[in-house]
Amino acid sequence: MDAISSIFEKLKSGRRLPSPKGVVLRLIELSQHEDASVADVARLVQADPALAGRLVRAANAVGAAPNRPVLAVSDAILRLGLPSVFQLALGFSLVSQYKGGPCKEFDYPGYWSRSLLQAVAARELALRVGLVAPEEAFVCGLLARVGRLALATAWPESYDPAIEADPDAERERFTISSEELTGALLGDWGFPRPLVLAVAIGQALRAAPPDAPTREERLGQLLHVAGRLADLGHADRDHRRHELAETLLSGARLGLCAEVLDRVAEDALDAWRSWCPVFEIDPGLAAFDGLGRAAEAPPPEAGAPVSGARRGMRLLIVDRDAALARQMGGLLIQAGHTVRMAPPDGFLTRLLDEPVDGVLLEWTPKTASACQALRRTAAGRRVHVVALGTDRGEEAAALALEQGADDYLGKPFSPRVLDARLAAHARIVRLQADLDDDIEEMRRFSLELATHNRRLQAATVVDDLTGLMRRDSGLASLQSAAGEADRSGTPLALLFIDIDGLRDVNERHGRLTGDRAVAHVANEVIGTLPAGTAITRFGGDEFLAVIPNCREAAARDWGDRVAARSASNALGVRGSGQIPLTVSVGVALRMPNSGEPSEDVERAYAAAQAAQRHGGNTSVLAGVTVNS
Repeated sequence: MDAISSIFEKLKSGRRLPSPKGVVLRLIELSQHEDASVADVARLVQADPALAGRLVRAANAVGAAPNRPVLAVSDAILRLGLPSVFQLALGFSLVSQYKGGPCKEFDYPGYWSRSLLQAVAARELALRVGLVAPEEAFVCGLLARVGRLALATAWPESYDPAIEADPDAERERFTISSEELTGALLGDWGFPRPLVLAVAIGQALRAAPPDAPTREERLGQLLHVAGRLADLGHADRDHRRHELAETLLSGARLGLCAEVLDRVAEDALDAWRSWCPVFEIDPGLAAFDGLGRAAEAPPPEAGAPVSGARRGMRLLIVDRDAALARQMGGLLIQAGHTVRMAPPDGFLTRLLDEPVDGVLLEWTPKTASACQALRRTAAGRRVHVVALGTDRGEEAAALALEQGADDYLGKPFSPRVLDARLAAHARIVRLQADLDDDIEEMRRFSLELATHNRRLQAATVVDDLTGLMRRDSGLASLQSAAGEADRSGTPLALLFIDIDGLRDVNERHGRLTGDRAVAHVANEVIGTLPAGTAITRFGGDEFLAVIPNCREAAARDWGDRVAARSASNALGVRGSGQIPLTVSVGVALRMPNSGEPSEDVERAYAAAQAAQRHGGNTSVLAGVTVNS
């Protein structure tokens, strides 16, 4: 166990840390079980009306179906998802329990006001940038500085706000920093490791991000920008200009221009005001002056704004010019696209791991080769590649198109032209998506049609009452069996089976009992004859059995067995007792290449009639005289 873990466990065992209680504690325990169900969670949540109300509110904020507001707790859980419910419940519980505390130097209302603003800002950023579910971003923002609350809770007499931004000073006084406590608490509460890492990165981000950030690093940047927005919203007038510059710089690292950040800030502030009554927070604690207007930065090179059409394409920008990439990214996000960035080295691997609709690719011999490799993959053939070159001539454009690009733009280019080119491709993307939907619909229709046809075919082949072949199918099966017997030179036995006295059964007990009698005899025949026998319901009370590779002695034996088994197994009928059922069996042997199989059926039928005339309940071999 390392030093941080050891200190954390001592604080935890001494109950000196913020921790959930009651329903939320049971929810966290339930989250450790893989078989936890929505019903289990809903029952627990409903025991805490305040928590239930906040989760319903959070579910309606998701906006998945604005015309169908969530009213029930179970519906809220389904919309949010179990992981988000556990995390949100934890956040709401801590807000409720620690509105105040024993530490006189800790500003509890200001802490929760700022945390809530970071939460809603993180959610707004996630809606625009992606990377994480908006509700997960909300909880990460809400608890990003929970370590500071933990220090104030564990050491209420020693806590000093002056050192809360200095991890080294915190460690010197408390042996552990607030950032380290935040990570330990989130891990202990069951947060996924990538989210814990992203929160830590967001708190410690004090320098420019790496050229090829990981997903956790990108998410850490998102939380860092949300934190800067929260700091800006709560900064006094003397510090606001400094906070504004830091916020704009952080946004640029994430690919967000000042205008987009301004919109994020205003939307976050509106959401923050709507949440304030729920958390009993003073709505006058935060404000923004307008980031876009205060930036005092020149407009993009061409000066033309990108249209606000919400096409929602997934785009990857690959360019060594980080400033240009951020500028393009901000404009494209403002236009409603989801944007990611990558350096020219290794972008192909990232592209194949995280598919996109289009790539804005700095065009060099190296990236041209990568584009050609991309086109050799199934997924890469559908990606729209816009080559960004320094040569604005037609030859450069033609060469790029020959090397695999779909479009070419020479730098510097107009954002309006870029937007128009992407709009054209967006129409192609939508048409392709519609075509894919049509193909999938046709595939489903074909499967349904095939299933329906199989059912219709089965209905024409199989007798509903007995499950045996119908007459036409049975005769076709006989024809096939005879051909096989002729080729192999083996005899074929035919048993024509007729139920004795079925008419009397129908007249005395009714047609339904008569149907049961037919099904009963069919089961007896099936249970008697050997595997490989083809059995057909030939008529109302008649069956035809075809036994391959069967000689005369065996054929006669099988006929006797069918008659004997039917006689020994009466049909039980409620109210009528046992109804005896017997059969007359005609046996015919077909030798190889001896004529038409239909003639053998006639011989077997004649033998069955002879058996009935002899009194039934017996079997007769065709061509053999029956003595009276």
